Amino acid sequence: MGLAKRHVNKYGFTRLAEACENGDLDGVKEWREKDPEQLEQREFAGNTPLQVASLNGYPEIVSYLLEQGCNPHCANADKDTPLIDAVENGHLDVVQILLKAGINPLHCNLKGQQALDVITKETDNATEIRAALREAIEDWNKNGRSEQTYNVEEPASRPGPKQGLQFLARTYENLLKLVSENDRTAVQEFLDARVPVDNNVVAAAAKTGDLYLVNMLLAEMTPKKARQRADRPML
Repeated sequence: MGLAKRHVNKYGFTRLAEACENGDLDGVKEWREKDPEQLEQREFAGNTPLQVASLNGYPEIVSYLLEQGCNPHCANADKDTPLIDAVENGHLDVVQILLKAGINPLHCNLKGQQALDVITKETDNATEIRAALREAIEDWNKNGRSEQTYNVEEPASRPGPKQGLQFLARTYENLLKLVSENDRTAVQEFLDARVPVDNNVVAAAAKTGDLYLVNMLLAEMTPKKARQRADRPML
């Protein structure tokens, strides 16, 4: 079925995307058979059907779309991924499915937010979602994937400014910088993202004179790392 003949509503939703939004698994299957190209067609905000289903919290549809080969490594015009959308809306089942599919838990949107960052006090299942993300981040870092270039498929073009907001990648070097600047809030975000802490980081915190920050970092260190000496002496 050509794009010229394909139904699209005023928001850019195809029939398949509408079924995803409404939680209609039978409708999704029907339109997948009639017009499989709809599986990856984005609406006007850049959301794929997988993102629509993830945002609205339909685990059966999310699982089905992944089984049909939908790309989990996608993002909309705001660089929100299906995982970020599911986390923000408190859909624990969907979060677990997406993490199992190997989606990057460290991806940042245009605001510089990772999935962990969009959890609030009002988020449903916040404790369970936070625990699932931290476990996934730890596994991600343990397997060295945080060091790899990781491409997320985004819309070919999007309205508005082309350059996104500035944000700091969750790296060891940036953690050192934030510790030196005594930015407790940002440091805590980096610790939540499982950026490694060693004696050099603690030494940098000690130089600021912030005992609270030092103790925060020491709590993240393993006994083995705590016994190691810093590369540079504290001044």
